Amino acid sequence: MLTGKSIVLAGALTLGFSCIAGAVAPDLPLQQIIDRNIAARGGLPAWHAVKTLSMSGTMDAGSTLPNPAKYAEDARHPAGPRKRLHPEPAQAAADAEAAKPITLPFLMDFKRPRMTRVELKFKDQTSVQVYDGKNGWKLRPYLGRQKVEPFTPAELSIAAGEQELDGPLIDYSAKGTKVQMAGVDQVGGRDAYKLKLTLKDGQVRTLWIDAQTFLDLQIESSNPKGRKLQQIATVMSDYRNVQGLQIPFRLENHVAGVSMPQRLLIDQVSVNPVLADTLFVKLQ
Repeated sequence: MLTGKSIVLAGALTLGFSCIAGAVAPDLPLQQIIDRNIAARGGLPAWHAVKTLSMSGTMDAGSTLPNPAKYAEDARHPAGPRKRLHPEPAQAAADAEAAKPITLPFLMDFKRPRMTRVELKFKDQTSVQVYDGKNGWKLRPYLGRQKVEPFTPAELSIAAGEQELDGPLIDYSAKGTKVQMAGVDQVGGRDAYKLKLTLKDGQVRTLWIDAQTFLDLQIESSNPKGRKLQQIATVMSDYRNVQGLQIPFRLENHVAGVSMPQRLLIDQVSVNPVLADTLFVKLQ
């Protein structure tokens, strides 16, 4: 969810940085921001002691429209075939207001060094994705696909770019991540330190750290989609203490060009559950 020793700083660690209008976050050295973030999240010893992590809850999986016929294909239009009918603006606004997100139960398992497993329940069927740190496989019966499929190159790239279970700043140098100060922003009305993270493979993430709590507020990435890159911002909130660790129980994925965010609401977190390596091998 890497090795290397170099750290890129925006000037010396004590160098100041500019703030946007209204931002009043203290001018702190980069390493101090990183250290405070790690301490706020539970500290290095607590996270080093975490070997496995399990989470369960619900996530959004699209939405329903009250009048799907309005958006159906229409080959009988006088002007010739067109892909979709467009309702009047007032009707479109009403439909958008009435659209309800579909929520599905999920289970996520993480095991060091970089193994993940995700199960998603849908109509008495279970979708599974596993990643063993190098390769990934998926089973999607809800799409009528009953055979195990390997991750696509794009999916492998996304999986490889995910941070380990302890997050992006813990042991960042050992993971080969370079960190730069990128100023101060506001996220949801809160002042936040903006950090640029360059992963070992060259992928770039932008991380915002709350200037008061020093917890992660938002992380933004660019994931491959076809021949383009798709911007995704994940907003983290509702932090709760789980065995000394601060974990966000609400995450919202905001995808560029998509009006409705995807919510992930965590109900339970288990620290260091027994997870066999066989859970993360190729699906049968």
